[in-house]
Formats: sequence, structure tokens, C-alpha cells
Amino acid sequence: MEQQQQARPDPTVKSEPNPPLPGDASSQSFDRFKQEIANFNTAMINTVDSKGAIGGVPLAIAQHDEGNQLFFFAPGDGRTVEDVRARPTDVCVTMSSANRYVTVTGTGRVHTDKPTLEKYWTQKLLPYFPQGTDTPNIALIVVEPNYGEYWDSAGPWKLINSYYQMISAALTGTVPDRDKVGEHNKVSLSTSASTST
Repeated sequence: MEQQQQARPDPTVKSEPNPPLPGDASSQSFDRFKQEIANFNTAMINTVDSKGAIGGVPLAIAQHDEGNQLFFFAPGDGRTVEDVRARPTDVCVTMSSANRYVTVTGTGRVHTDKPTLEKYWTQKLLPYFPQGTDTPNIALIVVEPNYGEYWDSAGPWKLINSYYQMISAALTGTVPDRDKVGEHNKVSLSTSASTST
């Protein structure tokens, strides 16, 4: 049976579950969000330590499942794992490229038992953990999402529209409508099912 590492919250810090944020909860948008995440191999995982300081570290995405959960391997004695254990509800994952931006907020869990490590291990992580799941102090971080947001202006037509919006704003002395610069959506991920703007 899997032995999950228990969170060790700082008694001086109150960490409450994040309230639900407004987001589209349709299955179509849920699947669209999944497609956005599939464009990335690495992400910045941002956490909060026991004193309230925010920190972030880039990690390779080991896996991304049907429920939009994200799986990362990290040093078990590092700050990120320590933060997730202490404040599991204060986790935000960000991904970005030239024309795509994605954020995911959710709850983090830490696993160190061998069966779970092997289940989500991928050979692409060997450069970071040469001994694979036998690497000392290796840990798995699982981020269970409750809210996501993405901006996508990749592709010729989206780029043309983005440039049009920015040029129009410059000529008229206005600010570009952020929701018209590419595709933008807020997605509820706490259920398996999210209105595009």
C-alpha cells in the first residue's frame, strides 16, 4: 500500500483551501486546456514557504494525466518539496513560450514510496536523476488542479488578429482588449469538465 508523505504545516501559518475561482466548467474547455498543457515539457512550480515567502523553480513535467494533474520529480530535501508539504494548497504552476501562457493553481502532494515513483517515472528525467527512482532523496510532486487560465496567440490567424488589435490600439490611443489578443479562457479544473473569450 502506498505510504504518502504527510504535510507538516507550520503551526504559526494558517493555510486554508483556496476558494473556487470563476471559470468555465464545460468538458470542451477542459479538453482545450489539456491541449494547451501538452505544448509544454517544463514548467515553473511556484510555492510559499512557512514564512510566507514565494519561491519558484523550473521542473520538467514528468506526466500530465487525463484529469489535468501534473507530475514532477524533485530533490526530496529541496525547498520546493518542503514548501508543498508545509503549505500544500499554495501551489501555482506556470508555463510560457513565445505565444502561449498557462497558469494552474491547485493542491500539491508529495510521494516518496518506490511503487508510486516508478509509476510516474519517465526516462527523459535521467539527465537530472541519473539513478532513476533509486536516486537518493528523490520525490514526486503531484499537483491536483482546481483552476487554470491560458492565453494562446500561436498560429498565423491568431498572430494576425493580435497584431491588428495592438496596431488599432496604438493608432487610437487606447489599450488593447486583452481578451481579443489571441485566445483566452479561464477554466474550472476541480471537476472533470469550463466560456472562451
